[in-house]
Amino acid sequence: MKKYLWLFLVNLWISTFTFGGGYIVIPMIRKFYVEQHHYFDEEELLYLSTIAHSSPGAIAINIVALTGLHVAGVIGLIISCIAAILPPFFIIFAIYTIYDLLIATPMIVMLLQGMQYGVVIIMLDFVIDLWKSLSKKGDVVLLVLVIVTLFLSVYMQLHILWILTLYILFIIFDVLRKQRRL
Repeated sequence: MKKYLWLFLVNLWISTFTFGGGYIVIPMIRKFYVEQHHYFDEEELLYLSTIAHSSPGAIAINIVALTGLHVAGVIGLIISCIAAILPPFFIIFAIYTIYDLLIATPMIVMLLQGMQYGVVIIMLDFVIDLWKSLSKKGDVVLLVLVIVTLFLSVYMQLHILWILTLYILFIIFDVLRKQRRL
């Protein structure tokens, strides 16, 4: 029962105070699940976040569901998802009811712009941690893919669907190459 309460409260807290989606939630999950409670290690978090990113739906809900399942089974999954959905629901409902008043307030506009910078900083922290993790493993292919993705999306302004298509072709080629080697 104590574990379920902890899952509910920690996911409620993460969902309430993180803005920017799944990439922002992952460092918070690392803090609570990996560093403080040791429910799993960095490698397992990377594995869970990979599954969350490749699954349909919101990344934040996917990662919360997977971590809840990992820690406390199906009941943990349900509790985690409910806790993660409640804050956005109430925040969106509140904003919806007073939207016209908020959008006309310059201080609110500046606050929202400031939050965008915070999201960028947290995402950068996640990318640096991911880079360090990949560097330790010595996986040159993944390191190159990170650099290529950054170059294609930021400098070439290539749409993410084209980048994903290129990666799918790369994976198919790599699998075929490895099969011929066997």
